Amino acid sequence: MAKQAKIENLGNGFPSIGDYVQGGGQLYRVVSLGEILTGPDRIRAEVESADWSDCAEGDEFPGRVVLEPTASEIEREAIETEVRLALIDEASERAMGV
Repeated sequence: MAKQAKIENLGNGFPSIGDYVQGGGQLYRVVSLGEILTGPDRIRAEVESADWSDCAEGDEFPGRVVLEPTASEIEREAIETEVRLALIDEASERAMGV
């Protein structure tokens, strides 16, 4: 399944569709490319997980994949933040004797 990502340019331009690029110890294959972003140079892309055996050693493109969070990951993080803030408020009220 393809995942939304940004691929960082590490000084060698951007990969092509079908290239292998690593990120966070995982290997990905570029499925599609999108908008180029500046500062630092990145390109939007869709990538899919690949097995290291799919790519000959040294043939991976010298860039770095940074996966975009999914909507469910963003929602989960928002809920976790809300819970943490509620716990902090509760602890503050107890400390003040409220």
